[in-house]
Amino acid sequence: MGEKFVNYQIRSSSMENVINIVKNLTRTKAYVSPPKNGWITVYDQMSDYEFKYTEISNFSQNLSASLLTVAFAFIVFSGLHFIYLVYDTGKLVDEFYDDPEASEFGFDYVNDAVIERFKGDPDKLLKYCLPSTTLQSISHILISNKNRDIEFLGQEAAYELALLLGIDEYRAINGYSYFEDHNLYNEIDPNIENAKDFLLVKNSFNN
Repeated sequence: MGEKFVNYQIRSSSMENVINIVKNLTRTKAYVSPPKNGWITVYDQMSDYEFKYTEISNFSQNLSASLLTVAFAFIVFSGLHFIYLVYDTGKLVDEFYDDPEASEFGFDYVNDAVIERFKGDPDKLLKYCLPSTTLQSISHILISNKNRDIEFLGQEAAYELALLLGIDEYRAINGYSYFEDHNLYNEIDPNIENAKDFLLVKNSFNN
């Protein structure tokens, strides 16, 4: 089956602000990370479990609009496919999907409009990346992922793009199930730095 996960990356230094918004957005519960390099990670349970593109998009948009900042969603499935969405203050900036015909979120009919929608735009991403980032480095990731270069499949594409954005790369290649799988997470030797400092947040209406 390969890797399958969803995560959200929010440009913010206030864990408290993000937690307050996530309490209202999550339908069940979610993990929220402490800030690192100006980014906070959210792993939402239902995003991972239901894996519905519309719901993931709405969650990203609401995070971005509520916090008046940038929010990325990283999606990987089947160990091969990579998707990202970018919202800035609630407005969709860019979408990338390596294969809109893939079974998980695929379209029955892929026309020029669908291809254009999901092609990804390095120019739009560049403003969110580290100062040393070039358009060529972003394009290389997207093109290599679409071309099925083994070094840029699935989570490897998420990993490489996270590096350009200044996002912790290990936070970017995991989702909610990371904390539920004891083969992945243990407090003695976690794959994610400071994983023990992530806070489990429950829906405010279900407490």
